[in-house]
Amino acid sequence: MKSRTPNPAAIAFVYEHKRTHESVCVYGADAGHYAGHKDWHHTATINPAAWIEYLLNHPRERTKLVEELCWKP
Repeated sequence: MKSRTPNPAAIAFVYEHKRTHESVCVYGADAGHYAGHKDWHHTATINPAAWIEYLLNHPRERTKLVEELCWKP
């Protein structure tokens, strides 16, 4: 399968609240609310379609990659 051309509007930004550990995943314009905010920490930038495609094609790595996005106490 041919890889898709990245769509800048489809890039997602993952943030985690420093106190509650709540996670949010937002797109470009909404990321401005979290970027630079003292209570939120940027944890990942992903292209959702490419990431899902990668997970489907690499099942052995799937659990590890998903866990890397999650908070661990």
